[in-house]
Amino acid sequence: MPEGHFIEFGGAITRADWTNALWRRQRDVGIQKASAVVESQPTPPINEEYFEWVDLLEAVESAQGQFVMVELGAGYGRWSVHGALAARAAGLEAHCVAVEAEPTHARWIRQHFIDNELLPSDHELLWAAIGPESGFVPFGIGLSRTCYSREVVKRTEAPFPNAAERRTLRARSVLGRPPRVPSERSGSMWVPALALVDVLAPYPIVDLLDLDVQGAELVVLSAAIRRLNARVRRVHIGTHGAVPGVEDGLRELFTKHRWTCRHDFAAGTVVDTPYGQVEFADGVQSWINNDVGRLEAGPATPDAAELVRSQEQVLLLKQRIGTLKAKMRARAHSQ
Repeated sequence: MPEGHFIEFGGAITRADWTNALWRRQRDVGIQKASAVVESQPTPPINEEYFEWVDLLEAVESAQGQFVMVELGAGYGRWSVHGALAARAAGLEAHCVAVEAEPTHARWIRQHFIDNELLPSDHELLWAAIGPESGFVPFGIGLSRTCYSREVVKRTEAPFPNAAERRTLRARSVLGRPPRVPSERSGSMWVPALALVDVLAPYPIVDLLDLDVQGAELVVLSAAIRRLNARVRRVHIGTHGAVPGVEDGLRELFTKHRWTCRHDFAAGTVVDTPYGQVEFADGVQSWINNDVGRLEAGPATPDAAELVRSQEQVLLLKQRIGTLKAKMRARAHSQ
């Protein structure tokens, strides 16, 4: 065990100074000396992440020949590394796709793979935001050791990148080599955005899609649902109650497309689960595609494509209306 690291259930070692919370966890397990021999936790803690472990390990168990995982909003690639190590323990070849938009966190992904004796070249480590379509978006950056909830912002002071800058940003995105920014700085910058359909395109079958995209879950997944039907076996979603309608919308989306619900716990609730009482700050939904391989039929005409875009705009408007209503109710209550 290298000095300044801690070990988690599953055997992954992590640099303790990447967040204050991780440092406290490292301190609690008593890792103080370099080259210490330390046992990993015998079971994961019983909290909202327990269900992410269930989905991950069930996905590895049911994988055939190789294990393919896509992690969106990957942070430093924590769950991708967990997946790769679990697959290796099961004797499977692993291929992980980790997508992260905050530039410092995206740089840490490569280091996290190396720290755990995983070759980054065997995986796809991308610097990008995820959205309903590809392009460039303003994204919150900085405070990387304390904030793992950065998201697309409405505007940024930086001008939209010119053609040469866009080419450079795209190259950095594919290589997983974002520009360096001061980790203590808080602000925003233009980052490449990828559509989920494009991320999934190279992979005939994805065993697990794991996403934590700060309220954009419904928009991202709705835009790619046909490709999910055809290629993805299981989806694990971290939901965020701050955006009204997302959790209900996800239930409607996956039920309509004949997916089976594995877990469903709303954000901001306390639930007596089969494993004990759990407080869910973020919600958890996971869905299993029992009919993976269904015909992938995307919009074939400009009219159909325009209909999809219109549906996305209606969804965004409904979400904004819900937010405004909630603010009005709160204001009326305070008066």
